[in-house]
Amino acid sequence: MSIDIEEALRAEFASRADRATASARPPYPGLERRITRQRRARTGLTAAALVVAIGTGAGVALGTSDDPTTPAATGTVVGGCGTTPLQLGNPPAWTAIAHPPKNTPYVVSEQGNAVGFVFTNPLHGGPPGPTSNKVLWVVRTSDPVSGPLAINAAAPQGTSATPVTHQEPGIGGGAYPSITDVPVPGCWHFTLTWGKGKATADLPYT
Repeated sequence: MSIDIEEALRAEFASRADRATASARPPYPGLERRITRQRRARTGLTAAALVVAIGTGAGVALGTSDDPTTPAATGTVVGGCGTTPLQLGNPPAWTAIAHPPKNTPYVVSEQGNAVGFVFTNPLHGGPPGPTSNKVLWVVRTSDPVSGPLAINAAAPQGTSATPVTHQEPGIGGGAYPSITDVPVPGCWHFTLTWGKGKATADLPYT
């Protein structure tokens, strides 16, 4: 079965945004333009072959989900909260396999093995707003099909809000489109688990 990672990402977010709110804006307009400009002939590749081809062409070694030598990002801090600032530009090179659109803010997990690209900035806490809280999580793993990603968002300190938990099936290559809505604004602490991997990161909701 052939697969186009960028097309799968666009379709996955479209489906989730439709379910989240009927008034949501069309997801990822920038990604749609990028798909049009940068689509390459990958029709005959399987999911695993595509991952290998992209990784080889970009000179990127995926490593393993428990690799402690993950290089740090070198982006410019543009906000955030807690221990993981929101950055812009130059995410870890291994995230290129998921084709994150350029100029998208991101956080790097405390362990350096997961990156969350924040497509809706700022994220919105409380009742659903006009946009969906879209985050593309990319985890560092040697398995092109990493299994589901379990997401647990713990409420900010000083609030009594209930933690938000859900699972995402992913689209291969360690990429997991997600929409995590939270009941109150604040600095939410995310714990991500997949296979043998685990990561933590903080995201601000306004």
